[in-house]
Amino acid sequence: MVPAAFVTGDFFPVFAVPPIRGRGFTAADAAPGAPRTVVVSDAFWARRFNRDDAALGKTLRLDGSTHTIVGVMP
Repeated sequence: MVPAAFVTGDFFPVFAVPPIRGRGFTAADAAPGAPRTVVVSDAFWARRFNRDDAALGKTLRLDGSTHTIVGVMP
């Protein structure tokens, strides 16, 4: 189990901090029927994926749904 929060695409730009890998959310991610995406923390990326760039594009199961990792935030 990991802590998670559902946020909109406007969440990360508020902090003006770019992802260290990949990207943040886009408007397309929120479109009806769009594939579910997730941005993970640097700590999670390090712990779970040993900071491997190959984590981008992998999937995680959250609340019973599959989400594709699109970015890593510091």
